[in-house]
Amino acid sequence: MVSESVMDTTFYSSGKIMVLTQLKANGQKHGFKRRYFENGNIEYSRTYFKDKLVGSDYWYYKSGGLNMYSVRNIEDSVFFFLYLDSLGNVTEKIGALINKEYEIEGGNDTLQLNKTYLLRFLYADPKIYKFNLDSVILETNKSKRHFKNYYFEKEKAEIIFEFKPKQRCKQKLTLYSSLKDKKGNIKYSNSLDIMLYVK
Repeated sequence: MVSESVMDTTFYSSGKIMVLTQLKANGQKHGFKRRYFENGNIEYSRTYFKDKLVGSDYWYYKSGGLNMYSVRNIEDSVFFFLYLDSLGNVTEKIGALINKEYEIEGGNDTLQLNKTYLLRFLYADPKIYKFNLDSVILETNKSKRHFKNYYFEKEKAEIIFEFKPKQRCKQKLTLYSSLKDKKGNIKYSNSLDIMLYVK
C-alpha cells in the first residue's frame, strides 16, 4: 500500500534539519511545514491543505520565544495578527479575534422564519494565550438578551451558533471575545457585530 503522504526534509551543511514539509504523493504541500534555526529551535510552523496555506502561522525568535502569530480563513485572508518582542510582550495586535466572514449552513444572509441555521465563525487561538468568548448579545427590535446557543469545535477553531429566527426583522448578534494569560489577565479584547436579516 502506497502512503498518502511523505516527508520532505532539507538539511543544513552541518547535518541538522533545516525544513520539514509534509507532502501528498503528487508533491503538493499538505500538512505542516516547519523551518528550524541551526540551533534546533523552530523558526516557523505553517499548515497547508493541497498547496494552500490554511489556519495558523507561528514565527519564532532564534532564542525560542514567539515572534508572530497569525490566522487565516479558507480564502487565505488573514484576519488576526499578534506580534511580540523577544521578551514575550505584545507589541502589536491587528484584526479581530473572530473572523467577521462566517458561513451559514442551510441558507444565506437573508434567513427564513422558524428555520434552524448553523453559523460558523473561525477564531484566533494562539498557544500563549487562551481564547474566551466572554458573551454574545442578540438585539432584536431594541430588546437585548444573552445568546447561549453555541458551541466550539476546537480542532477546527470554529464557533458554531445554532440560530432559529422567531421574528421578521433585522437582528444584531454581538460577539465579545478576549485573550487571557495563564493568570486570567486580559491581553486583548474586541467585539464583533453581525447583522442578520429575517424575511
